[in-house]
Amino acid sequence: MEVKVNWDHVELNQKEAKFDNCNDLKTHNLFAENRPKTQTLFRTYFTNNTDIEQQYSFKTDRVTRQVCSFEFTTGFIREKKGNITFKLPEGIVEIGGGIRSEHSIECGKDQTKEEEVSWGVDSVINVKPHTRTVASLVVNEIELDKNFTVETRLRGRLVVVLNNRCEGNQFFKSFSGDIVEIISKAVESYWLPANSSVFEILQGDDGQKYARTVVKGKVKFRLGVEQHVTLNEEPL
Repeated sequence: MEVKVNWDHVELNQKEAKFDNCNDLKTHNLFAENRPKTQTLFRTYFTNNTDIEQQYSFKTDRVTRQVCSFEFTTGFIREKKGNITFKLPEGIVEIGGGIRSEHSIECGKDQTKEEEVSWGVDSVINVKPHTRTVASLVVNEIELDKNFTVETRLRGRLVVVLNNRCEGNQFFKSFSGDIVEIISKAVESYWLPANSSVFEILQGDDGQKYARTVVKGKVKFRLGVEQHVTLNEEPL
């Protein structure tokens, strides 16, 4: 038999994700607690063998990659249409130039997302007579981890369809049931794995019951936050 689970009639109400220690998401605080990693994207040597000062153009565009890695530690996997929308903390969006403020992740499945970030410089470099100047485009990156929690509420009817594989996946039978009753039965009968997320059955303001669970995990960021042009001068 082929088993298909239809979630179309189950309402999944997801609260906004909460991240821990979001008050420290300022550049100076981040640098104080997370030593930035320096990455040199481009370096040019300007050599002046003449007796007069020379002017050179230092122009380049380079690309780095920003990474958001989502890892679930507690939660459940839902087939299709089970995405969680993460609105990143404002501090992360502000310091991570170009990073998207929202990410959609399939519930319960770890995922890593990367985005390109462009860096550019267009400067004029003055080089003294009989000296060499080294100009570098340098980017500071930081890495940090944040724990998250997302409260999810489920209500509605779950439909299961059985198809016969031996007869070209022809329809055989279907079942349906209230998701709250199904979860209640699973909890009472210990059908849920010991390490699965814990569901609670609660009653809403409208008098109807719903199943509540909290999805937990960790998101790891690698962000480029600053760019610098460094000049080093040495005599010939």
